[in-house]
Amino acid sequence: MIDVAIYGASGQARSVCEIITRQRKFDHLRVVALIDDFIDEDADAGDFDGISIIGPRQWLAKHRNASILLGVGSVAGKRHLAAKVLAAGARFVEPIIDQTAGVLSGVEMGLGSYIAYGTYVGPGCRIGEHVSIMTNSSIGHDVTIADFCTICPTATISGSVVIEEGAFLGAGAVIVNGTAARPLVVGAGATVAAGAVVTKSVPAGQTVMGNPARPLRDLARRSRR
Repeated sequence: MIDVAIYGASGQARSVCEIITRQRKFDHLRVVALIDDFIDEDADAGDFDGISIIGPRQWLAKHRNASILLGVGSVAGKRHLAAKVLAAGARFVEPIIDQTAGVLSGVEMGLGSYIAYGTYVGPGCRIGEHVSIMTNSSIGHDVTIADFCTICPTATISGSVVIEEGAFLGAGAVIVNGTAARPLVVGAGATVAAGAVVTKSVPAGQTVMGNPARPLRDLARRSRR
């Protein structure tokens, strides 16, 4: 039996907690705590479904050897917590894939990543570490998703797309396909707003929205005309 502590105690952390605790494929994992940096550690923070919610001091005292899953959607939050976990000498949990997800054979996933309910992942995909892929998303063939990315519910990523490190795709975002020779790229740290339709590559750090997706600054300039 492998002990697991989930760093986070809000909706996303509770969702992935239920994936682990309610599916027989994860009987070898035992969630021992949800870690919340913002609680009063001298008071009773309660529990979720019988699993204690604790602070970081209690984590280090009681569950330092547990494997960690980062249960937050914020890219900056995941980076911060990953550094904190590594500094404490802890390790990260194996990839978590909900039993309702359609993940084809040969898909590669890094430590601490998870795929939630009803998601499809096509052949030839490579998913890095600490990637959060939320409910009912669709990821086509030969897609690369780098470390720390967050893919929100019902997002669609078509084939031959590269999502670089720390990019954030909002709910219902659509990334159209590239080609094997020239993949469509969403750059490192870019944000694709909810419902945006991306038809061409997005530079690193840029925020785009709309259909077709345009840089936020361009949309603001047009609205002032």
